[in-house]
Amino acid sequence: MLISSSIFLAGASRGVGQEIAKYLIAQQIQVKALLRTEAAAVVAKAMGVYPILGDALNVTDIEQAILGNEP
Repeated sequence: MLISSSIFLAGASRGVGQEIAKYLIAQQIQVKALLRTEAAAVVAKAMGVYPILGDALNVTDIEQAILGNEP
């Protein structure tokens, strides 16, 4: 049985978070990330991350991103 995995990763646009995203993608795990800017979303998408624009300080944005109901 094939199980599809998806991870919601904070901080995927740079530094350690970006390296974690690269590792997970190499393991064929879908990575979703909440990003503040369109520029960060473009970079993340090029890496294979599913970008979601939103504010990490807004609880509603985080809940919607995790549940798949992006803002």
